[in-house]
Amino acid sequence: MALIVSFEGLPNSGKSTAGRLLQEKLVKSGVKSIVLDADNFGDARIIRNVANKYRPGHFSRALLYWFLHFQQEDAIEKFRESQEVIIVDRFWGSVCAIDGSSDIPADILESILSYSTKPDLTFFIDVPLKVAIERKIRKSVLVNNHQMAKRIEKKYHKLAEAGDWVHIDGQRQAEEICESCFGIVNKKMDQAINYGKTPYCLTSVI
Repeated sequence: MALIVSFEGLPNSGKSTAGRLLQEKLVKSGVKSIVLDADNFGDARIIRNVANKYRPGHFSRALLYWFLHFQQEDAIEKFRESQEVIIVDRFWGSVCAIDGSSDIPADILESILSYSTKPDLTFFIDVPLKVAIERKIRKSVLVNNHQMAKRIEKKYHKLAEAGDWVHIDGQRQAEEICESCFGIVNKKMDQAINYGKTPYCLTSVI
């Protein structure tokens, strides 16, 4: 049974880079692992283009992005037995942060989340909003909408604290971030072996 590791954080925080480098390091160390990015399934690009025609917080936009995340769920089930570590780039934590900062009714969001997979380990790649905007690695309507972006940033921090996410300083070098994540994943895997199961969460501040 694979260890499910998710990466969450603001757009341009470095989630994708951290996940990719971690996966490469795990593979080199002999650990079967895969990265599941919602943007790489089926018609994801078409769906994203349609979704981006709606303003952030619009219900139609949220529904389309939820569909992409449920494709991630399907992929998790597909690879759960064949992989040792499944790395999920932007998962339901991002849904909570983004849609939880909009006018989407809380009961609807809670209902959707009740069907979601809970990661065994979540890394919160934390960078100040100003840094995320200045990086401009990826065009994002979220960081360009400053008021909503501030709400999302605040929501991410609340979720990280409440969910015992592992806090990672996203302003560090990518290789340093990878090393930190690799060490924590190894520790998590050792716990799973020692206890015969995967514990749910690990609290750490880096």
